[in-house]
Amino acid sequence: DEGGDESGGEDESEDGDESGDEDETGGEGEGEGAGRPSDVGNDVSRAGSVLRAPSHPPPRYERDEDALVSQASVRLATTRNAPTGVMRWLSVDAPARLPGEADLRRRARRGDDEASLELARLLLEAGRSRPAMQVTLSLVRRRPWRIDAIEALAEAASTAGAKSVASVASELMATFDGEGPSSSRLPLPSDLRALIDGSPSPYLDALAIVWAGANTLFRVSATEARIAGARRLTAVTQGALGQAFSRAQKVVTEDIGVFLEGGRDIAISTTHPPSVRIGLELEEAGNAVFRVTRAMELASPTHVLLAGDEDEARVRLEAVYAAFGPAQAAEEVSRAATALASELWRTVSTRDQTRIRGMIIERPDIDVIRKEARSRGARAGYLAAGRLELAFSGMCADEPLLEGHAMDTPAGYARACEACPPLAEVVRLAFSDACLAARAG
Repeated sequence: DEGGDESGGEDESEDGDESGDEDETGGEGEGEGAGRPSDVGNDVSRAGSVLRAPSHPPPRYERDEDALVSQASVRLATTRNAPTGVMRWLSVDAPARLPGEADLRRRARRGDDEASLELARLLLEAGRSRPAMQVTLSLVRRRPWRIDAIEALAEAASTAGAKSVASVASELMATFDGEGPSSSRLPLPSDLRALIDGSPSPYLDALAIVWAGANTLFRVSATEARIAGARRLTAVTQGALGQAFSRAQKVVTEDIGVFLEGGRDIAISTTHPPSVRIGLELEEAGNAVFRVTRAMELASPTHVLLAGDEDEARVRLEAVYAAFGPAQAAEEVSRAATALASELWRTVSTRDQTRIRGMIIERPDIDVIRKEARSRGARAGYLAAGRLELAFSGMCADEPLLEGHAMDTPAGYARACEACPPLAEVVRLAFSDACLAARAG
């Protein structure tokens, strides 16, 4: 698996060894008696004696992380002198420690970014490009705004022949050096929902339950949402926006109505089902796939109650906390939230209230929760668009935290990425094991 290997393996298995010369029954030919039960029993007996035989003792490491980075891979292979049809693990000695390597590893484990970069350079100079790549890949995932880490990762991955990692690193650098994208569009990985959601968010899960059980408290009409009589996008709509919607539906599977209007703005409404209005001028934008998908994700039942302005979203979140949180919760929120909480308490079913109470422990942090929702929207948009360039362009248009930021230089990208968690999450997703494996095919 190229993606898994590139994500952190050190050595490559020997060409041709994995398949061997044997047929599916385990024999080396189709001669008489091959694969009979008695032969299989003999093979199992012989395998036991081989596996029990003394071999090189496994190397000892101070921490498991050392084994992931330093040791030569344990390879699965067949050999001529192995029992017929039996695969066995072959271990090899770990490479000798380099001068200063142990100290650098200890510092890197404590979160010292400079030690991580120095360790990567040390390993790369010693010809150990795979562990050097793993060190820098880990650093980029932690600090995606570090330009020096991205450059070091690109060098290590290229030296190691890790094409998927090198391709993403080159594409990322191309977004701020003006050379254009250098990789093909990301194929859709498996388990999209898990990639979009990232880490669990109990409040977002609670909001989804509230919307399902009490959407009548928030619902607006088609006229209020300015979609009455508007043209609705479908999978067969011609043009760039129809294609964008078709691609978005592969990532966001909830029932979301998408309607066209003049201009280039995007708006989300709490109709039933939720709806998105997009401007016709997006037809000319190359980032339409990202922007449509992001908007559809933010209009999904999990996030739609946060789609209004900040004050409105705050009242809704605090109302959920007051209605289903600790006994003293009603005393900690505004009057508007208290009034809405009483309506929620009467509308949401007893069963759903019990579920929500298990999720609500402390007062919600509106900024953290909204950033997480927008991070999910950004991840969904990137998975649909498949290019970092399009994701960055779309986020500059729609992400409030990127207002005033220009990402056409390394310094500009670094400042924007550090200031905008949803942008950093897109970069982390691009370098995730799942996306690297999808690129490797």
